[in-house]
Amino acid sequence: MKVKKSKIAVKKTTQTTEASISKKTILTCLAIALVVAIIGTLALIWHYADFAVARVNNIAIRHSEVANRTNESMSTAIGQGLLPGTETFDRFVREDAARQVAREKLFESYARQFNLSFPTGTPAHTIEMSVINAILADPAAFGPYSNYMQTDFPEPRDWQAISADVLARARAGEDFDALMWEYSQDPGLVGSPEGYTFFPGQFIPAFEEATRNLEYGEISDLVWAIHNGLEGYHIIKRIPPPNMPDDLEEGTEIFGAKHILIQEDPPRDVDTYRAQAILAGFASKVDNGIQFLSRLDSVPVSN
Repeated sequence: MKVKKSKIAVKKTTQTTEASISKKTILTCLAIALVVAIIGTLALIWHYADFAVARVNNIAIRHSEVANRTNESMSTAIGQGLLPGTETFDRFVREDAARQVAREKLFESYARQFNLSFPTGTPAHTIEMSVINAILADPAAFGPYSNYMQTDFPEPRDWQAISADVLARARAGEDFDALMWEYSQDPGLVGSPEGYTFFPGQFIPAFEEATRNLEYGEISDLVWAIHNGLEGYHIIKRIPPPNMPDDLEEGTEIFGAKHILIQEDPPRDVDTYRAQAILAGFASKVDNGIQFLSRLDSVPVSN
């Protein structure tokens, strides 16, 4: 009898121990599964996180938006002679792609101000032209570009003689900036009053070649050229590049210049000229206002 009771007690103890072990095992497995799930979730969140890599006018430029535009910017970088695989190349591609996205989002923000709505997938050019047309229809909204809203142009004059006179005055020591603001018809002047920084191949050949042949502070002869439909005479003053990249590769050719553009003839299509002024103004607004965040470096660049 005692032996039987003893066996029953041992059996109960064994069952209790097994139940305790089983419970601990289940809890341990659940804890491990929970930890794995948390780690996996965090990894997915980090992998797919669409964090801001740049900002302009309090508008966030997201990681995925820039990553989707790098191929186009790579072609631009190669066209400017930058070497793929270098830090300068990667930085240019990321920043150029961010500027493209910033410009589009800036136009989208103005579209909302004009109560313009577009279906998903509307091409950026369509949005840009809609905003431009809205601005052209409301002179008060034209803001700093009001000087391009003129509708009457003076009688044709001898633009070459006028250009030659301005050139002579500049070489005689008159303030180049003052002459530039008085005579230049460059739509980009509003956004780049300090001058332009550019690489080989970025500007028209005649402008680039004239700049290359100048010393700093020297003023060119009259350079006749057509650029973006603007025909006229350029008076170029070479200056140190006003926006020199911090990590420019040694030996990379880069130019800095101010210029006075005096058009040979007033544009026949006034609205086209105004539209060019608006586009140039928006591009300058992005260039002067964009803030690149450190996380921009996380955007992949395929070489």
